[in-house]
Amino acid sequence: MEKAINGCVRLEKQGNHLSMVSEELGAMDVLLFTLFSAVSLAKTEGIPLERLHEMLDTFDQHLMLEECEQKHE
Repeated sequence: MEKAINGCVRLEKQGNHLSMVSEELGAMDVLLFTLFSAVSLAKTEGIPLERLHEMLDTFDQHLMLEECEQKHE
């Protein structure tokens, strides 16, 4: 499945894997779009926003670890 949104973002889904390719948006625009989508999906599916917050914290910790590892290579 491929879907263009305003010609700027392309979503690709293969099985359970979803990827987003930004063509004209900056990193912050893509991040905000992703967060908005995640919150909307959580509300639609009845997932508590606290759970979403926990997942974002885990993601943030993972990014910090990767940045630290890259600095020490």
